[in-house]
Amino acid sequence: MSEVSLSKWHQEMEIFRKIKPCLILEGNILDSYLYPLEGSLSQGAIVRLPEYLHYYFKDIGYENIIMFDGIRGFYNKYEAGYANRFADLVKANVTGNGRIAAEFRGKNNNSAATMVEIALTQKDAATVVIMDFASRYINDPVNMQQQEIEGFTILMQASLEAQEVRTEKGILKNLVILLVNKLNDVPAWYYLNNPNVKAILLRTPSKEERAQLIKGATFPDRPSGNRRLNIDRAGFHDDGTAYINGPTRAPQLRPLADIQCVNWIGEAACEGDPGGLLRDGDICQAASSAAYVWQGKTVSFSWAVAVHADMLLLYPALGTRIAGIVELGNLSLPFDFTPEKPGECCLFSFEETEIMNLHISLEQGELGEVMLIGPEQEE
Repeated sequence: MSEVSLSKWHQEMEIFRKIKPCLILEGNILDSYLYPLEGSLSQGAIVRLPEYLHYYFKDIGYENIIMFDGIRGFYNKYEAGYANRFADLVKANVTGNGRIAAEFRGKNNNSAATMVEIALTQKDAATVVIMDFASRYINDPVNMQQQEIEGFTILMQASLEAQEVRTEKGILKNLVILLVNKLNDVPAWYYLNNPNVKAILLRTPSKEERAQLIKGATFPDRPSGNRRLNIDRAGFHDDGTAYINGPTRAPQLRPLADIQCVNWIGEAACEGDPGGLLRDGDICQAASSAAYVWQGKTVSFSWAVAVHADMLLLYPALGTRIAGIVELGNLSLPFDFTPEKPGECCLFSFEETEIMNLHISLEQGELGEVMLIGPEQEE
């Protein structure tokens, strides 16, 4: 499972779908989103919000999932069968293009609001209605026409009388979800002081969410299949061949210059690694780096003048288990480490210490790289 975190709005939706039968998602509703869960939709897929909601509610157990907008009526273009099931539930007809014709306004039996009321107040099948482009249902939320008032009044009645349905995945509340550009696109009397309505703000993606898109997105519809794209460091070996430290799925160090730190291994005298494979910059994560894996069992580093460090990183070659002992100054540190994610290292963190000698004895596995990190020191 990859490290795709849940956005704030998703966490709120997860909480309030169990409590409120009407959710209003406002703000950045027209954007595409990185799907954060593994299920019917591949984790990391980039989809528009209605598709995101479809697969989310499908995987938590909803049987009926239907979208509505003022142009197409009721529909579900993401998977077959949903429009027909919804039509059976509300006693409506599906047209040849797989849609159920309906207008939002009014109180007749063929109005969208009436069908939503039927769906929310029944107890036979867990149902969620996603009302897209809801900002376009009425002309003016302050000066509404009578049919517009009737439509939102029916929705309010539906939210007050919405039922829960017992399913194989537990009890699920029937839901209606309105997607609006801004909250005041719907009449204030619909959501103010209505205990059954919750407004959730979808902001533009945060810095962390943008980073996830670059570092951990999957694109299952691309020819490369389910390959994960990452930003990984690249460089060159002494023989001129290129390497890429990736794909990495574990957090990596920021560029050391950005945090005023140094990898002191590069300045040490070394015994046991004549080729410099443990300090060539290649962590040997990729199979293409197999020829650059250190094959030794013991290695020693020393400095003529003590260096200050507070972190030691041992990178297992090709994601294998490593075990052994590190002797760092007066410290003797046994380790037995198996990476759980590509690019994960065995990390020792300690108080800033003066170090003149570092010795590593490897009993199991192979090393790709060693880093001893500390603050820059004045000349």
